[in-house]
Amino acid sequence: MVEIESHLPTNHQYRKFTARDPLVIHWFDKGSFLKLIRAYVRAGDDLPTGQFIKLFRGFSSRTKAKAAREIVGDARHISELSDTAAKALLEVMQHEASAPNHKAIGQALGLDHLVGSLKEMYPSHRRHWYSKQIKTTLNGAPAIVEAAVLELDVGEVLAPPLFIGLNHSPLYEDPMSEIRVASPAQGIDTRGYGIKGFLQDARALDYAHPFAIAVHIIVAAPFTVDFAKTRLSLDSEEFVDAVGTALGRVTKQITKEARARERDAAKAAREAERADRDEKPSVTKEQACFAVMHEAYMFSTGDEALPTLTRDLYYAVRNRIERFGCDADELDYGYFCRILPKYRREV
Repeated sequence: MVEIESHLPTNHQYRKFTARDPLVIHWFDKGSFLKLIRAYVRAGDDLPTGQFIKLFRGFSSRTKAKAAREIVGDARHISELSDTAAKALLEVMQHEASAPNHKAIGQALGLDHLVGSLKEMYPSHRRHWYSKQIKTTLNGAPAIVEAAVLELDVGEVLAPPLFIGLNHSPLYEDPMSEIRVASPAQGIDTRGYGIKGFLQDARALDYAHPFAIAVHIIVAAPFTVDFAKTRLSLDSEEFVDAVGTALGRVTKQITKEARARERDAAKAAREAERADRDEKPSVTKEQACFAVMHEAYMFSTGDEALPTLTRDLYYAVRNRIERFGCDADELDYGYFCRILPKYRREV
């Protein structure tokens, strides 16, 4: 028996923009407006021009609809609209209708839904952070950004999960992968290319300290730059800053703690190195040469089977004094020639 999968809303009062809502003329540019008209015509739905105008929010008013209708003259159906007439119609409609606010694109998912969904997926969790909706604009239309992070127990997941949603739907790729995102306003300088790059710099994608992360973007005009429709076309620094601010809010504490651990680890490594150096006996360059001289002599003479030159002995000694913490480059040939007679007298 096949079970029917259903996804019911967790909040029945929640509202989002749907295809049944009146279209918003301010969310179109000239290119997308022409594409809309051609899509209707190709689908065999050659609407009367007046009926097409009434599909848009604000044009239930006869006065506004009439003003828009008059600009296209004798074009009775949308198939009769030239590119020039369609562009003129767009400009008049955008002038006649009032620009909508952020309420038109619906509500943000909110803390209860976004964090609650992560908790359902990952029962073994600890702290969480949520950035309430940040209202911004993208491509001249309203946009909203929100984010949530859930701290997981070590071993809960094989890889830190990252969920990115655009207009209530999951994405398979980072829509900002080629855009540099930063959040200097949070008091911690975090930055990286795309959402994923930012989170990596924030230490939120650390395998040793895993977090489940959800980033939700609601945009009225999500134009893309590729045929796969994965990368957003971004014309607004304000939108990029909003994404960086939201990510910074939910990762600020994570970054502070991670960088503190890194500083502690680096400090411990330095102290261990210093202790290791202190434990080693202090040996002068002359003492190091004397300590390896016999070994170097046996090496350069092949256990006294062959004669050797002073320079050959010098190179053999030079390669062996590093075990005493001396730098081989510091032993020059002139100095070696001065201490060799002393070695012969004393040893």
